[in-house]
This record gives sequence, structure tokens and C-alpha cells, in this order.
Amino acid sequence: MHPRPSEPLEAQERLGELFGSVADALVVYIPADSAESLTARAAAVDRALASPEGRRAGVAGTFGLSSLLPDPALVNARAARLASLDAGRIIADFRSAVAESSFAPEAFAHFEEFLGLLLSRRSGLSPERLIAEYPTLAATILSDRTIDRTDPRAPHEAITLVFFDHTLNDRSLRDTSIQGVQKLLASMPEQSDDPPPRRGLLPKPTLTGVTVVSHDLEQLIRKDVARVLAISLAAVLLTIVVAFHRIADIALSLIPVAAAVVAVVAYMATANERLNLAT
Repeated sequence: MHPRPSEPLEAQERLGELFGSVADALVVYIPADSAESLTARAAAVDRALASPEGRRAGVAGTFGLSSLLPDPALVNARAARLASLDAGRIIADFRSAVAESSFAPEAFAHFEEFLGLLLSRRSGLSPERLIAEYPTLAATILSDRTIDRTDPRAPHEAITLVFFDHTLNDRSLRDTSIQGVQKLLASMPEQSDDPPPRRGLLPKPTLTGVTVVSHDLEQLIRKDVARVLAISLAAVLLTIVVAFHRIADIALSLIPVAAAVVAVVAYMATANERLNLAT
């Protein structure tokens, strides 16, 4: 449905070739029962999209909660590794290396402070700390009710942006990417912190966005078009038969309908158009 040639679309495709990603992005909606479960689910979505199946679907990268918070499955192991390091010795070795170099030691004072903080930290950034310390950043990926928590029973919600290595203007590439990501998300296990009978009430992570909605509508149109046309044709014929009793009058009334159908089919064949919201 996009006109060709189109300089903006061609420039967008060229930028995608140069930088390995394009401006087209889809959204994954992630609900969870708790902040901890939300972080774990976001990390699981990232792992699924970074898999070979995700790469075959054209996924070039993601940005979401797991881009800012550590994977809960790895936090304990990383904390144990940090605990085994001698922070004092590392900082002392760093000071010695700077002193033996031609650089001014005071230029590295802030980096030394950061290094000490990095080596002494034993816990990662949590959703609560993200909201409290970086509210503007949190608002880009967390829902308002997740940030405000005015309703304690409301689910915790986040989004993950999915970027692709190709434009989504091409129908075949778009269908492959959307269906590939949807298949990956559908294969993810359900997660819930609540005991029965509430377990499993929250949906799995869902791919959404205007592009996805248009794709799903187009698939529904393709699937049901024969049935809808048959019902419509039967209704039209029944109405005409009731209104016109003579066969000649019925045939004459169908001429404009037949002409319109032929014109639409001819246009679709000439312009290589497929069934969509416009046709």
C-alpha cells in the first residue's frame, strides 16, 4: 500500500543497511504478578528473541526492562563471583598502574570511585529502585499503574521494543517476522506467583502494535473472505429475487455488481495488490 518510488522509504531502508536496524519496531506487552516476576519475564522474552529462531525472524535487537535490570536468574551467580574478588587489591593495582603511567592520577579519581562502587555492590537494580531513582526512564517501559501501584491487585506491566534488520514495509518479510516472533512468545511457559485458582490468568507476553493489528486483520480477511462473500452473495440474491420476480429484471440488476467486481479484480491483478483493509 506504500507508493513506489518513495525517497523516505528508500532512505529508511538504507539506514537499516548501514546501522543494522531500522526504525520499524514492534512492541511486546509483558504482564506479571509481581515486580520480580516482571523482571524475570522480560529477561525470558529477551532470551527468546535473541535465539537463532529470533534471528531467523529478523530480530536485530531489543530494548526493555531487561536492558536496564539484571536477569534474576544470573544475579546470585554474579554476586558470588563479585564476592570472591578482592576489591581493595584491584583498586590498589589500578592506582599503581596509573602512577607508573604518564597520566595524571587525579584524572582517574571519579573512575576509581566508580570501580569501588562496582566491586562492592552485591545487589542489582530492582524495578522499585528504577522507579524511585530514574522515574523518566521507568516511564518509557513501565505502565502507569505499575509505577503508581494505586491498585495492589493490578498486574505489573512492561513493554519491550523489538527492532528488525529489515523494513516491515515488505509484506512477505513482515509476515515472516511477525509470525516468527508470535511463535516464540507462544512457546514461552506461563509464569505466576499466585497460588491456584488465580494461576495462569495472566496472558503470556503478547506481540502488539499497529503493524501487528493490521497483519492479524489481514490474516482474518484472507481466512474468512470466501465465507463472507458466499453469505453476502446469497443475501443479495435473496433480496433481488424477492424484489424482482422476472429473471430478466434480476439479471439487469446484477450487471452493476458484476461490473464492480470485475473492475476491482482487474485493478488488483494489474497493481499486484492482495486482500487487505483497503481492498
